[in-house]
Amino acid sequence: MNLMANNQPLTMSSRDIAELTGKEHKNVKRDIEKMLKDLGEDKLKFERIYFDSMSRRQSEYLLDRDHTDCLLTGYSSVLRMRVIKRWKELEGQQPQLPQTFAEALQLAADQAKQLEAAKPKIEFHDTVVQSNQTYKFQEAGKKLQQRPNKFIAWMRQEGYVNKINIPYQRYIEQGLFKMNSGVNDHGHAYTQGRITTKGLAYFASKLNNINL
Repeated sequence: MNLMANNQPLTMSSRDIAELTGKEHKNVKRDIEKMLKDLGEDKLKFERIYFDSMSRRQSEYLLDRDHTDCLLTGYSSVLRMRVIKRWKELEGQQPQLPQTFAEALQLAADQAKQLEAAKPKIEFHDTVVQSNQTYKFQEAGKKLQQRPNKFIAWMRQEGYVNKINIPYQRYIEQGLFKMNSGVNDHGHAYTQGRITTKGLAYFASKLNNINL
């Protein structure tokens, strides 16, 4: 279970749901992906990367209360009740609003520190999102402060591009990549995958605090 800062909504992870219901995590993820597809929602908005006990990169989903309730409609009454009780426990642990002027000042100071710490990420996101530019893979790696060749190898390893660095169609449809075609200086036609501004922001989130 995750409680976001500044009184933002609680989220429950797919791993939490798997543990509470006794289901395998891969099956809970499958159920979530089907639900989000049925709802017409982008699963990337709910996805988060974590490292397992063997330091391998894995993915999970973070759901708010409404999406958790929606998911549970397909589960048995016993399993639903386990998750509902856990939600109630955690909702009771949410931080309380300040009751005095001094507490309000302290909360404001804490939030200011959090905003200052996040400032580089916010500036990067704003710069990227406001641009319609696309980037070569090497260029994108540099902007992400990653070694370009390592970044490209990581995209292949994680299944975003194939062995010849062509993005897979599903990620093009999600807006992470665009395909450019043209003729080079030698008169040869070429097709090249480029990372969009949305893709750059997406990979910045995926590689947060990771040095390839």
